[in-house]
Amino acid sequence: MSALESYNDTGVAPFGSVCLPFDGLGNSRGVSCYWEFQFRSDEASSYFDDTWAEITRCRDGTPAPNDPHVNHPDSYKLRELDAGIRVYRVAIKDKSQEKRTLVFLSVEHNN
Repeated sequence: MSALESYNDTGVAPFGSVCLPFDGLGNSRGVSCYWEFQFRSDEASSYFDDTWAEITRCRDGTPAPNDPHVNHPDSYKLRELDAGIRVYRVAIKDKSQEKRTLVFLSVEHNN
């Protein structure tokens, strides 16, 4: 997570990820990284669960309620932790036409 939190300053991405910085709403900035897995693999599901567990173990904050109602043709699951100055998000997204599953980790903070 520290590589993700310092990505905008260092440009060093977490191992095996593809990262991009973004400008959010209300003068916030952040970075979003993803890891690619085989379509609907157990490895992708485990990575999603392990990443969320790591965030909640290492960062204090309030998890957002899980919202299973997403209007998306492929499967998609999002978890979010509001840690005050930062918001952490972990998502898993199946891309059926591309035959791959992506796990995203992002952090957003106010400037």
